[in-house]
Amino acid sequence: MSLPSVEQYSNVIEKKDPSTLSTLSDHNFLFLEHGFRKEYCFSLGTSAAVFKAMQAGRYYAIRCFLRGELETFKRYEQLAAFLASTDVTWKVPFQFLYNEILIDGQFYPAIKMDWVEGTPLNKFIDNYSVDSSALSQLQKKLIQLSSSLEENGVGHGDLKYNNIIIQNERTGATLKLIDYDSMFIPAFKGKKNLETGSPGFQPLKRLSSHFSEIIDRFSIWVMLTTLEAVKVDPTIWKEMEQGGFNNEHSLFSASDFFNPAGSTIFQKLKRYNNEDLNFYLDRLLLFSKSGDLNAIEKPRLYKETFVPASHEKWIPPSAPVAPPPEQWKRYDVEIKTIPSGKDVLVYGVKKGITPLRLSLLKNDFGNIEVVNELKKTPVPIKESVSIYELDFSKKEIPPPPVAPTSPLSEPDEILEFNADRYTVQEGELATINWKVKGGSKIHISNMGEVQERIGTKRVVLKNTTDYVLTVGSKNRSLTINVQPKPRPVSIPTAPVEKETKVVAPAYPSPEPRHLKKQASKVILRAVVIFIVVAAISFFAFNYISNNRAQVTNHPAANTEVPKEPLFTQSSVMSFLNGLYSSYNDRNLSSIMSNYAPSLVEYYDSKSLNKDSLSAVIRDLFITPVSYNCAPDFNTLLVQPQGENCKVVVTINEELKSDQKSKTETYKTTIEYVLNPSYKIISEKSPG
Repeated sequence: MSLPSVEQYSNVIEKKDPSTLSTLSDHNFLFLEHGFRKEYCFSLGTSAAVFKAMQAGRYYAIRCFLRGELETFKRYEQLAAFLASTDVTWKVPFQFLYNEILIDGQFYPAIKMDWVEGTPLNKFIDNYSVDSSALSQLQKKLIQLSSSLEENGVGHGDLKYNNIIIQNERTGATLKLIDYDSMFIPAFKGKKNLETGSPGFQPLKRLSSHFSEIIDRFSIWVMLTTLEAVKVDPTIWKEMEQGGFNNEHSLFSASDFFNPAGSTIFQKLKRYNNEDLNFYLDRLLLFSKSGDLNAIEKPRLYKETFVPASHEKWIPPSAPVAPPPEQWKRYDVEIKTIPSGKDVLVYGVKKGITPLRLSLLKNDFGNIEVVNELKKTPVPIKESVSIYELDFSKKEIPPPPVAPTSPLSEPDEILEFNADRYTVQEGELATINWKVKGGSKIHISNMGEVQERIGTKRVVLKNTTDYVLTVGSKNRSLTINVQPKPRPVSIPTAPVEKETKVVAPAYPSPEPRHLKKQASKVILRAVVIFIVVAAISFFAFNYISNNRAQVTNHPAANTEVPKEPLFTQSSVMSFLNGLYSSYNDRNLSSIMSNYAPSLVEYYDSKSLNKDSLSAVIRDLFITPVSYNCAPDFNTLLVQPQGENCKVVVTINEELKSDQKSKTETYKTTIEYVLNPSYKIISEKSPG
């Protein structure tokens, strides 16, 4: 729904008229002076503007919505009631003011929340980056926060640094959470999340259906890993232009989770080979790829019952040391190989070369491998065995060579089917491209059977034509729209005088022989003259026709003939059919052929290139066991914008995460911007 702007809210707040502020007109709103202008907004986000007000000596944050739906407001009412009855230290009391602000004859809601004084978590790290003890205490506080959320059936949904405020940092530190747009409570079970959280703090495969009290686990793991990394090397917590990795979002970004091998920060942290840090890094990488939130472990500290060697303090000999609980018990093992010098991996990360001693948790037992000639061999760790030896000296008999797979044995698949142009003028050329796999016959309607599995065909079109590519049971279609050429304006020509014919008598009288010869010559001459006249007439007709065509094609002559637009309802529908067909086939190369090399915007994130987008789409649409989408063309909106075109459409989606899960259905509205080549340069959810 459409909501007011920051300026509109500011104007109402400045006037403090009881007719436009239902309950807040007696509040003193604070402002900042910018020259001759007063600025009332203290904080501006994508979904809300926050104003600071004071009443009866107390400060409040007045949160006005810039984006939201009726469902958002209903949930806030339920949240206010739930938190009022829940005794937790991290909450900030608030009131939901339903009909509070009147703008242009319409009432809009607001939230009145206690103003929280304190230090955002990232600023806390700035202040204590060289104090490992303070950072360790903060790690413990985050574990307590995570436990409190889950025990009360609550998930914040967007845990990040500026949504965690630290109070009393020198005398015990209390964590306060703000911004409840994404919060889950038991009353919301079975509903979808209205916000999916900030990139860099969320697993790559988190969906709107992932909405429960465990949605914050990955965010906590990100923060625990960040704090451990700063303890190992405080210099990484600098601005990026100073050679560090800190930015306003996180030590990590979504692209680091997409491609850890190419991530500068992950590779730098791995090179420290710090046991404590590796514990967090291994789990962070494992959980970032998980599509099942239940597979993400509940956050915990490494060596929780004893202090790492780098942080040890002297303990009197007489002081009793409590044994670690079973889940933290460590097992010392030694791995040997013949010959030695083989890489040992734990969770896919190299820990050293054989012979190698390791200290393992029981959860690590099934994740130990030894690499020999690029082949990974699992090591079955058991509690009762401490030494393991693998003999690689015996040469394995290589398996018999396998004949290369024949195309005939490949499953049928359509990898690509598109045209370079989807709208042409009558008589113009278009190029159709296809790429298929499999041994079945290949047939393209209006072209017949083709032999090439990767082919190109140029066609001249007179009418709008549908092409259907069929390979076995697979098929895909496209439509090339043909717009008629402007018809030439008829030009009147001078009347042609009828040729006078001499009619011979029906019964000629006999003639002498020499007269017959003369008559033959006359006839021959007449034939020659007729041929010459006919040839002249033919060339004259072509000359006149060409002149008429030039007159017709002259710009001045075309001013009366309207030019057909590049983007039409039918051409856009044809493009979308091809796009969603590629999604339903889950053919990544075919999907990516519809996108420009770089996108200005993709789902409210910053610009990205095709490689990054390819990773996003692979995780979202290729991994699930089944995915299907169909456009609802009754909702289609086509709006040309200069040389580009804005397209808004709603699609019906069906998603099944695995064989055992239920089919989930969604209605998703998407806004595309297409360039003249019918490539997507922007894709987002309309605001």
